[in-house]
Amino acid sequence: MKIIPSPPRATWSRHWVFILACIGSAVGLGNIWRFPYITGLHGGGSFLVLYLAAVLFVGIPALLVELTAGKALRAEAVNAFRKMLRDKWWVSALPLALCLLILSYYLVIMGWTLFYAFFSLGGNHIPFSEAASGWALPLAGIACLALVELVSRMDIKDGLEKVNIYLFPIFFGSLVFILLHSLTLPGFSEAVSYLTTINMGEVTSPLNIINAITQAVFSLSVGMAVMLTYGSYLGKKADVFHSSLAIAVSDAAIAITGALVIFTISFTFSIPVSSGPQLAFESLPLAFLSLEYGEFLMPLFFILLLSAAITSAVSLSETLVDNLKIKTGSRRTASGAMLLLLLVFFIPSALSYSPLAADFTLNGIPFLEFMDAEIVGRLAPLVVVATIVSITWGWNGCRRELRKALPGFLVSPVYLMAKYIVPVAILTLQVLGFFS
Repeated sequence: MKIIPSPPRATWSRHWVFILACIGSAVGLGNIWRFPYITGLHGGGSFLVLYLAAVLFVGIPALLVELTAGKALRAEAVNAFRKMLRDKWWVSALPLALCLLILSYYLVIMGWTLFYAFFSLGGNHIPFSEAASGWALPLAGIACLALVELVSRMDIKDGLEKVNIYLFPIFFGSLVFILLHSLTLPGFSEAVSYLTTINMGEVTSPLNIINAITQAVFSLSVGMAVMLTYGSYLGKKADVFHSSLAIAVSDAAIAITGALVIFTISFTFSIPVSSGPQLAFESLPLAFLSLEYGEFLMPLFFILLLSAAITSAVSLSETLVDNLKIKTGSRRTASGAMLLLLLVFFIPSALSYSPLAADFTLNGIPFLEFMDAEIVGRLAPLVVVATIVSITWGWNGCRRELRKALPGFLVSPVYLMAKYIVPVAILTLQVLGFFS
């Protein structure tokens, strides 16, 4: 086993900044953009029940073991996997590849939010189909790519921490303001009913269950070495248990709040809740303009989306740069290497909503949607399994470190859940979903 020497690990300036950064990573477009449209496509309240169960039984155990491993091993993901798996360290390529794939198309959607945040400031709305017929959306994506690359060149105190400290209050304040306004709309009660109505046929669907697990791990940023990296910046006395609960509860609460806001507006203006990925960019802006103070609410909504997108994107880029600098020797060079790798998938994702869209489709759907549904949707749960199995089966110190991190009565349940039940359940559901 050869562990490549790395410089001393950086540490978070304050523990609350670590929690804020983890929440910022978890709370992103996955909550405000992806969760509502996935919930609308898969049964409303039925999917919500599955999602909350996935957070409790999959997301939190995975989050606990990943943060615990990061804190104990204090190394880049590649070196952490070397310490855990020795000559099988190549497994680390799976979470890092998933991280790269998600970030590549995430930046495209982040570009959409930048475009609409800018053009909505004057109370104007450009239909998504019209915006996608020109080059504005890909150019906005390039601007976001440049922004993330710039932040990734800085150390965590000057880059990652400051992004979360400044943007998360903007995100949270915007969400609360829009929620309070949504309470006055006629569609609010219908949205609540939709999110609390359960159909047992949909709850027992293997496809819906695996989609809920995918959403939970996607939203919590587990399985992609992000939390392994964040945990490695923790001090020896840092509290992992309560931090993990705060992250998971905040993430789920904001996802549900975002869905409630979007479904309230959808029902108020008779917008189909199963509209898909373009829901937030095609139909909702028109609805906002029809509301009192809509010229203020619409840009606020897109500022909300943009701030959430940035905090998540910088967490993915931090994970990639942290590992690339092992080879390159500096953050600046590693950031440039990350940029080149991202472009391989960013370009077709960006061009799948451009004048060249017809040339960038797979199986008849835009490349970006294919990446989200077919690649990430199917790959993410398997990568989570690989990461959890690596930590719980490959690392001899897992149970010992969990005893230090968790209350005594939770050590065995969390360890057994992560080691046996979660991997078997995910793999079984993947097989059932494939044949359903």
